[in-house]
Parts: sequence; C-alpha cells; structure tokens
Amino acid sequence: MSEVQPDNLQLTVSSMLVSARQRAGLSVADMAAKLKLGMRQVEALEAGRYHELPGELFVRGFVRNYARLVGADEQMLQQTLNFELKPAAAPAIVAEGENIALRSKHLPRWLIVLGVLGLLALIVPAVVYYGLNRDLTLPLGEVTGYSANGPAVASVRKEQLYPVVAASAAGLGQQASELAVAAASAMHVASAVVSTSAGLIRLSFSGDSWVEIHDGAGSRVFYQVGHASQVANVSGAPPFDVVVGNASAVQVAYRGKPIDLAPFTRVSVARLKLQ
Repeated sequence: MSEVQPDNLQLTVSSMLVSARQRAGLSVADMAAKLKLGMRQVEALEAGRYHELPGELFVRGFVRNYARLVGADEQMLQQTLNFELKPAAAPAIVAEGENIALRSKHLPRWLIVLGVLGLLALIVPAVVYYGLNRDLTLPLGEVTGYSANGPAVASVRKEQLYPVVAASAAGLGQQASELAVAAASAMHVASAVVSTSAGLIRLSFSGDSWVEIHDGAGSRVFYQVGHASQVANVSGAPPFDVVVGNASAVQVAYRGKPIDLAPFTRVSVARLKLQ
C-alpha cells in the first residue's frame, strides 16, 4: 500500500480530527471524557503538537481511538500521520579539500617517558639522601652494648634511624583510619537511601506504556513512558491519583500488594485512586 502524501497542506491530521468532531457535535471536553484523556492532551492532539504527548506509539493510538469515536476515515488519518511524523533528512556535511595533513599537537610518547625518567632520577636520590642523613646522631644513652673485639654496636629502633619514614608512615596510618571512618559513614548513608527509596507504588512494565501519578496535594510526582522489563518506584503522600496508558502492559503494586487494573480500565487507559 503506497503512502499518501497530501498535496494540500491544510489536509492535516489535526484539521481532519477537528472537522470530524465538529460534525459529530462534540466538544473537546466530550472527547476527553470519552477517550479518558486530559483536556490538554486532546488539545495538543487537535493542534498537532505531538511533542507534548507521551510518544509516537501513543499518538497513533490516540488518533485511532479518536477516529473511531467520531466516525472519521481511520486509514486516511494513519497515512497522513505517517507523513507528518516522518523525520526530516539531516543535511549532509561535505568536507572541502582532500589529503589535508593534520599535525598532532601532542608530544611524542617517548619524549614524555624520557622526561618522567629524568625527573625520577633527580628526585629519588635526593629524597633517599635526605631521609638517611637527617637526625642520625645517637645520644650515648641509646647505646645498649659493646662488642668485645670491635667498636660499639648500638641497638637502635627503626623510628630513630629513619625519622622521616616513620613520620610518613604514621601520617598514612592516620589518613587510612580517617578514610575507613568516612567509607563506613558513606555506606550507612547509602543503605539509608536505598531503604527509603523503595516507594509506596511499584510499576513493572511488560510493554510500552505511560504512567502519570499525582499525590494527595495535587502535585505530579511521576510521569514516564516505560518499556518492557523496566521497573519504577514512586513515593509520596497519599492518596494518589494514577493514570495508566495501555494498562495491560503495566503491573501496579501498592504497599507491596498487587492491584488489578481491569475494573478501572476504559479504552486501554486505567484511572484509579490509591488511598
């Protein structure tokens, strides 16, 4: 079946829907009630503002249900919608000129390695010399024994021979302790976040659908287009007003108990209040 591309720019999905609704003697509010949609969604559909709707899949479903209610030509509408939703071709970018040699601004790797080795060759001997020759003079009180046939042999702790190394090790030990305490605190905070993020409402998607939830204060706390295998948790202050599009593709659990959406579903859209 060939795709219809309307020659008259006025022949759009939105204009055909509005004309069919007016012929049927229905208002926008009537259509919103019959389709189980919000007034703003119906107005966006009739104005062709498809970006304000959940997605292409739902736009097609809304148009199909709308056409059936007002007796419009569903096939013509879907063909025209295919033309309106077709993405515009991106302009091709052609580079002018060929065989342009680009010189890298990065230094050669061998030069970087040579520079690092040169720095290490200067720094390491200086550090070792400083560590071994600082504060090595021993007081007489630290000599604990003498050799019978030779010079005195001093029994000295390693901290006295290498004060710089010992001080560095002590500092590292203190830093390690502080890091351990910080890590334990972070783990405690993370566990607290996980324990409070489970939510009162759990949504499990087995197909494409959309869900909108308002809390007891009337604020929208959740709006998302979901796909198969996705799971979402929602928290807030009950009672919740929940609207689920394509309700057969969503499983809802409230406070750990599954909710049957069938009694609340009209034309594939479920509307319910969770106390």
